[in-house]
Amino acid sequence: MLTIRLPVPLTTRLVEDAEPLRLRVPAAGELRQDSELLLDQLRAIDNRRLQYGPLLRLSPAFMVRVQQALREVLDVL
Repeated sequence: MLTIRLPVPLTTRLVEDAEPLRLRVPAAGELRQDSELLLDQLRAIDNRRLQYGPLLRLSPAFMVRVQQALREVLDVL
């Protein structure tokens, strides 16, 4: 059975006013630099490719922002 995830890539190249395509994530946990979620660059990957993680756990409130932005980016309302 194939098990996949849809991780959201991160970048440390920050762009101002890029929502909903990007959401800023402050450095915390194993994430050492402020970064941005690249919500328009989702990739399906096999779970076996995941080497370690997660770098951090986002708060439920932040995850609501992620879900809202994904709906907007993917045009799912």
